[in-house]
Amino acid sequence: MYKQKYNDEGNEKKLRSTDDFNLLPYNLAATVRIGFGDLTLFAEYSLTTLFKDGGSPELVPVAIGVQLLDF
Repeated sequence: MYKQKYNDEGNEKKLRSTDDFNLLPYNLAATVRIGFGDLTLFAEYSLTTLFKDGGSPELVPVAIGVQLLDF
């Protein structure tokens, strides 16, 4: 679902769109985590593309981050 809210000359407009947006319905990813006390570094690399085949660019999601607290 995609939702957009904005004002047009003082009138509040709301647009809502539900679609699959050509995304794959699943994701297979590999994750690496390295921790030192309360600090954890992580990286995630998707083994599948973001979009379905045909018509969309081939993108592979990658996430890199820092976790500061241990939950």
